[in-house]
Amino acid sequence: MDISRIAELIGRSRDEAIAELDDRIFLDPQLTIEHIESWQTTDAYLSGPVAPNSPPPSLPPRSILAISATSKPFARSSPKI
Repeated sequence: MDISRIAELIGRSRDEAIAELDDRIFLDPQLTIEHIESWQTTDAYLSGPVAPNSPPPSLPPRSILAISATSKPFARSSPKI
């Protein structure tokens, strides 16, 4: 999502738009490259594969909390005998 464009459309600065969108958007550090930030809606950011047992250290604390709140722990399967 283009935060600068959203800010322009609602007549706010980029930082104000980010603050106003608050927990409805997340910066995805895994998709952010060289000064190009990848913002995702909360639904998009939290959907997809199950989160790993330990979140990557590059994730901001807010992202770790959101993922932890929506993720189910891995089920350990027992070997069949």
